Amino acid sequence: MRRALAFCLCLLAVLLPLDHALAEGEAVNGYPNWAERVLLEWMNRARSDPQADLAACTVTNGVSNCQESACYSSAATPRHIDFNLQRSARFHGDHMRINNYFDHPSECTLVGNIPALYPNTCGGAASCSCTQGALTSDQNAWTDPFSRMQLFSASVNGAGEIIAAGYNGPNATFYAWLYEPTSTTSCGFNEENGHRFLLLSDGYGPAAGAGYTSTQDYSVMDFAGTAANTYKIPSGSHYPRQATTVDAWANWYDTAAPSSTKINVDGVCSNMTLGRGSSTNGAWHASVNGVGSGCHRYQFAFKDSGGNTVLYPSSGSLGIGNGGATCPDWSTTALPSCDNTPPPPTSPFVALNPARLLDTRGGAQTIDGQFAGTGAVNGGGQLDLAVLGRGGLPAAGVTAVVLNVTVTNPTAPGFVTVWPGDASRPFASNLNFVPGATTPNLVIVKVGANGLVSLFNSAGQTDLIVDVTGYFGSTSTLTAMTPARLLDTRSTGTTIDGQYQAGGAYTTFEQRDLGIAGRAGIPASGVGAAILNVTATAPTSSGYLTIWPSTSSQPPTSNLNFVPGLTVPNLVISKVGTDGKVALFNSAGQTDVIADVEGWFPASSELTALVPARLMDTRPGFTTVDGSFAGKGALSAGASVDLTVLNRGGVPASGVGAVALNVTVAGATAAGYVTAWPTGSGRPLASNLNFVPGQLVPNMVIARVGSGGKVSLFNSSGNTQLVVDVVGWFAQ
Repeated sequence: MRRALAFCLCLLAVLLPLDHALAEGEAVNGYPNWAERVLLEWMNRARSDPQADLAACTVTNGVSNCQESACYSSAATPRHIDFNLQRSARFHGDHMRINNYFDHPSECTLVGNIPALYPNTCGGAASCSCTQGALTSDQNAWTDPFSRMQLFSASVNGAGEIIAAGYNGPNATFYAWLYEPTSTTSCGFNEENGHRFLLLSDGYGPAAGAGYTSTQDYSVMDFAGTAANTYKIPSGSHYPRQATTVDAWANWYDTAAPSSTKINVDGVCSNMTLGRGSSTNGAWHASVNGVGSGCHRYQFAFKDSGGNTVLYPSSGSLGIGNGGATCPDWSTTALPSCDNTPPPPTSPFVALNPARLLDTRGGAQTIDGQFAGTGAVNGGGQLDLAVLGRGGLPAAGVTAVVLNVTVTNPTAPGFVTVWPGDASRPFASNLNFVPGATTPNLVIVKVGANGLVSLFNSAGQTDLIVDVTGYFGSTSTLTAMTPARLLDTRSTGTTIDGQYQAGGAYTTFEQRDLGIAGRAGIPASGVGAAILNVTATAPTSSGYLTIWPSTSSQPPTSNLNFVPGLTVPNLVISKVGTDGKVALFNSAGQTDVIADVEGWFPASSELTALVPARLMDTRPGFTTVDGSFAGKGALSAGASVDLTVLNRGGVPASGVGAVALNVTVAGATAAGYVTAWPTGSGRPLASNLNFVPGQLVPNMVIARVGSGGKVSLFNSSGNTQLVVDVVGWFAQ
C-alpha cells in the first residue's frame, strides 16, 4: 500500500451561509468518529504549543526535517469541528478508497445531490456519485475540493485541504503531515511545508473537518469557515482506541483558566493536568487505566473561572472500546455529574448489592449488557472479563473483587480457574463440576493491571455466570494473590513448596493442621486470616469439612458438604491460629482435600475473622449460637427470610458494613437457587448458590448488611433448609 501525502490551498472570495458548527462534541450521524476526533485534537494540541511537537521532528543526517519550525513560535487559535466539513472530508476519503485514486479533486463531476445520497444510499462508488457514472480522465470535468465543500454546504472563504493514505492509524497520519521534510527556512507557505503550514498557521478558516476511513487509512482534513471559535472545549479524544492505559486529551480555550479540569470515566471523576500550551489556550491530559477490554464511557467535565460547568461532549459520552454497535464512539449514554460523583474509593472494603457481570447463556442479561449471551466457553478456553467501572465497581482504585462464579450446562467433568488478568494461569482451581450440574463458588481475586480477571475452563463446554458482590480498595490491608496450592492429599498431589502434598486421604473424624504462615509469599508472622479455596474430592461417604483457627476449639459448623464420588469446592475465610495454622476436620468416610490460597489479611485489618458461629439452621431439632433462627422449617418457593446478623456470633451491634457467611442448602425438593442481599434493597438479578433435589450445597457469601442489621435470603424453587454460619465481618 502506498504511503502518500498531498495538500491543497486556495483563497476564495466567495461568501456562503455560515458554517454549521457542532455543539460541544456531540456526534451527528456518526461524525466525527474516534479517528477523526484524534486528528482534530492532535491538531489543536499542536496549535496550542507548536514547539512541543516540533521538537520531536525527525532528524536526517543531523538536520531537522522541519527547517522552518522557528516560524511557529506562538500558539494559534484552536479550530472547532464543522459538521459540513466533516461530511465533505469523509466522503472524499471514501470516494478515493472505493474508486482507487489519490488526489484532491474528485476525478469526475459529482452529482449535485451527493450530500443527500451519502452515505445511506451511496457510499462513494462512482456509479452513484458521478454524473458520468464512472471516473473520467478529463480533468476539466473533475470537481475541485472547494466545489465539493460547497456541495456539502460548508462555508468557503479561504480554505485548504490535506490528504494522506496508507499510514497506520490517525496518530501516524497526523505526524506524517506534521513532520514532512523541508529544505527551506522560509516562513511562508511553499510546496514543501504545506501540510504543516495548514495545520499550525492561523489562517484558512477557524473550522475544520476530518475524514478517516479505517480501510486503507485514507485521511482527509478540510479547513474553512467564517464563524469564529466560541467553544471553550473545541476538541477532545483519547489514544489508542483501546488498551490497558489510554491517554485522554482535551483542549481549553477561554480568556481565563478553568477552575476545574476532570475526566469522567464510567462515573468516576479524576483530575486532568495541563500537558501543552497555556491555561487559557492549552491541552489537558489524563492517563486512563483499566480499560483494556469491554466498553467504557467518558466525558470531559471542566469548570470555567466563574464555576460554570463545561462538558465535552455536552451531552452523551465518548467510548473506549471497539467503536461498533456495542460500544459506539459517541452515544447518548449519560454519565453522572462530577459534582455528584465520588472520587476513587478510599474504603478498605466496599460491599455491593450483587450485580451480574457475565452470563454466557444465550439471551442472558448482565447489569450493563456487556459480556451477555456470548456463548459457552470451550474446553481449554480462556475468557478475559472486564470488571472495573461495572456493577458498582469504580474504574480505578480496586485491588481485588469478590465474585460469585457459577458453572452451568457443562458437557464434561472439569474445573474452572480464576486469576488476575495480567498473570500466568496458576496451578489451582476455584470450582469443579460434572456434566449437567450447576455449581457455584465465591472467588476473591486480584484485579490485573489491565483491569481484567481471567477465567479458564478445563474440559468440555460450559456456560459461566459471574456476579460481583464487593471489592477491596487501594487502602485495603488484603494481600490478594495469584492462587497457590498449599495442600493436596492425593497420591499425585503437588503443592507450591512441596509441603503438605501426597499425605493421603483424611479418615473419619480426623483433624489435621495446615501451615499457612511463611508459605507462598505469606509472611511468617502477623497473619490474621487466610482466604482458601478448599476442595473435597473422591469422598467415600457423605460428610462435611470444618475449617477453623488451629489454636481454638472446633466449632459446631461446617464449611463444605460432600457426597460419595463428587468433587466439591468452597471458599473459606479462616482466622489463622497463633501458630500460623488452620485446622481441617473430616466428619465421615475418607476424602482427599485440596487447599489453594487466594490471599491473606494481617492481624489488624478491615476484616475481623471469627471462629465460625451458626446464625441460622431451619432444620427441625437443630440449634444456633444463641437459639435464634433455629428449627423454623424449610423455606418455601419464592419465599425469603431476613436474617439478623448484628450482635450475634461475635459480630458487634454496630459499625459493621458486611459479613462473611457460609450458606448451605440442605434437603431441597426441587432444583433452584438462593440469593443473598442487604435487607431493604431490591432483590438483585444474581444468585449465590444453585442446587438440585436432595443435594447439600455450601457457598461462601460476603453480603452487605442492610436495614435492621439484617441480610435477606431468597429461595427460588421447592422447599429447602438453610444453614448459615458467620466467619467474619468487615467494618463500615
